[in-house]
Formats: sequence, structure tokens, C-alpha cells
Amino acid sequence: DKCDWCSAGLYSFPYTDNEGTTRICVACPAGQSQSNLGQTECEACEAGRYMKSTGAQECTLCPAGTYQNDEGSLSCQDCPEGHVTLFLGAESSAECVCQ
Repeated sequence: DKCDWCSAGLYSFPYTDNEGTTRICVACPAGQSQSNLGQTECEACEAGRYMKSTGAQECTLCPAGTYQNDEGSLSCQDCPEGHVTLFLGAESSAECVCQ
């Protein structure tokens, strides 16, 4: 049998059945990503990034007008009304400025 590395967006997970234990490739959960081959875990999205779907190779920067101060997020938070961010990937509501 030939072993293959799990591709980016997936991680190697131990699986046990009546024939023993093997490793299977599983999609990274939402809020996490993995950009390398053959990994055994995924990484939580950093502050300023999010990922709402599974199997991500990379987390997405929060769009303009939003921020995210938590790691492992599925979405970004809107700036208060009348405020915007000056760049993508804001990590705090303090980065929201008056329009």
C-alpha cells in the first residue's frame, strides 16, 4: 500500500475500526485552516481573519468595515455605524474610524 500526504486544507486523523488503527484525511473545521501537506492538526484563524467553511487552506482577511479580535472565528464583526476600517484584516474595534 502506498501512503499519501493529506493535502492542504486537510489534516491526518487517527481512525480505528475492527481491522486496527490507520490515519485518514479530514477537512479542517470552520474557523481553522492548514496550508501545508501532511499535517496532523489545523491552525485557528488569527485575529483579523475568519473562515466560515471547512477544508480551508488559508483564512480570509476581514473585509473593510469589519474587524475580528478573536482567533478561530467564522465571521468578522461590523464596525459601529458611521465607522470604517482603513485596511483589510482589522483586529480590533479601535481600528474602526469615523467616515
